[in-house]
Amino acid sequence: GGAVAGSNQAVITMNGTNVTHNKATRDVNFCDGSDNGGGGGFYVQSWSILLLGATDVSYNNAGGFNSLDCNGMGGGIFCHYSFCVLNHSCLRYNRGAAGGGVFQNYAHIDILKTEISGNEARRGGGLYLWKTKLHMSDSKIQRNAALVDSGGIHSHGNKNENSVCELHLSRVVISDNRAVEYAGGLSLDQYSFLFAQEMQFVRNYVDS
Repeated sequence: GGAVAGSNQAVITMNGTNVTHNKATRDVNFCDGSDNGGGGGFYVQSWSILLLGATDVSYNNAGGFNSLDCNGMGGGIFCHYSFCVLNHSCLRYNRGAAGGGVFQNYAHIDILKTEISGNEARRGGGLYLWKTKLHMSDSKIQRNAALVDSGGIHSHGNKNENSVCELHLSRVVISDNRAVEYAGGLSLDQYSFLFAQEMQFVRNYVDS
């Protein structure tokens, strides 16, 4: 974690805090099973808890932007086997290979009244969700970009492990996100399930 790291049942609570211009250039590489880096702003793992209120997580970098997408996870936040809550917060202009704003792996994340905007990644410009449960309401995912796919959100389960990825979205605006190959706004892959109500998808696009 460029700014803050927590592991082994750590609890991190922040309110009214700025977490900006941090870097974590040592890569997380899920291709070979290692998990020793990533998270430009926050790196949280091993059944830890991250609670952010009125916090600005901006201009952080996880590295790996121009490499394979198994490196450089979570430009703003990397969360692995943990629980994260974002409330009345902002994730803006963060950068990583997968999950410009947030990368979640085997984790649970609640997002309330939060803006995720201007983040960049190869996949999942705003959020990259891997075998994760997301609850999100009254929030905005806007102006994020992906060099490959899923400008706003990328979700991925694993049919071989029978592991699902669940997205529960209420009153979320997904707008002005872009990708080069496919899915400007939202991409669902392998055992991903979307439960949505009162949504807005506006001006998302694919460049190709």
